[in-house]
Amino acid sequence: MKTITESPKPAGCYLLIIYNDVEPHIMGPYTTDDERLEAARRHRREHGSDDGLFRLDAEGRVDVDVFAAAELES
Repeated sequence: MKTITESPKPAGCYLLIIYNDVEPHIMGPYTTDDERLEAARRHRREHGSDDGLFRLDAEGRVDVDVFAAAELES
């Protein structure tokens, strides 16, 4: 299992990208929401609409982790 830990980063505005609804990635921090919005728009223009784009406002440590397929089967 892969763990994505982009922290410790300063509190602020981040862009959470879920590549093809599979692989998480955190970009930022951005100084303003407008800056983050422009990064999301740029990503959409350059990569199309297959990736999920989410606002992430955080203070302190943020961990994003994937589930292995076997973990979800029961």
